[in-house]
Amino acid sequence: MKKFLFASTMLAVGAFAVAPAANAAPIVHDTVGEFSTITANQGQATNLFGSAIVPVKPGRSAVADMFDNSLTTIYSLGLRVGGVGGTLELTISPTTNFITSGSVIELTNVVGGGLGQEERAFIYLGVDGGSYELVGEIFNNETPGGAGVANAGNPNASLSFVALAGRNTTFALNVTSGVFNTLKLVDNSPFAPGVGGDTYLRDRDGFDIAELEVTSNSVAVPEPATLALFGAGLLGLGLARRRRA
Repeated sequence: MKKFLFASTMLAVGAFAVAPAANAAPIVHDTVGEFSTITANQGQATNLFGSAIVPVKPGRSAVADMFDNSLTTIYSLGLRVGGVGGTLELTISPTTNFITSGSVIELTNVVGGGLGQEERAFIYLGVDGGSYELVGEIFNNETPGGAGVANAGNPNASLSFVALAGRNTTFALNVTSGVFNTLKLVDNSPFAPGVGGDTYLRDRDGFDIAELEVTSNSVAVPEPATLALFGAGLLGLGLARRRRA
């Protein structure tokens, strides 16, 4: 009986030891080097009068501008042309971590007193650059109360509108379940050709990202000695039961 109790105790200790340990310190990914891969497929832009498709300006095409702590330098996703918007995919490093939250600060240039220029982007979560799940859409259209989110009802994550400060709008991502290591943005800004006497339409290039960051976490992996202890508990329990029989 004593041997059986000892073996049971060993099993209990082992089972407790291999349970997931407390999460390690979260990692804030806010530089280019803190992502294992960044894939940017920039869309296009309209010209100053909104009548032609042109490439996005070089000054709005540097991915590093999303991580330079400046709210005036931007990376533009590029307008959707033919139904396809510019895309940006970021996989965190280490890839074994999982995303817990994130934030996107968008910059909208108010032109002509605010003409309702719309900038919209879909947000997805994925695994290793695939298996994407739509979280929802973030948007700003320069008009009072024109910024917000449209959640897609994803059970694992949601979006929220955080703040509007001058020309900058902050959106937040909150992940409550699931294991994701990739964030994807897809531009969904509408093409707006010049209308009537509107000469402000317009140097447009889709959703403009002033700053972006992602926070991730990990679960500690049991040490080999812990696994050995668990195995010893199982073996002891088996022997004790065998002798009792």
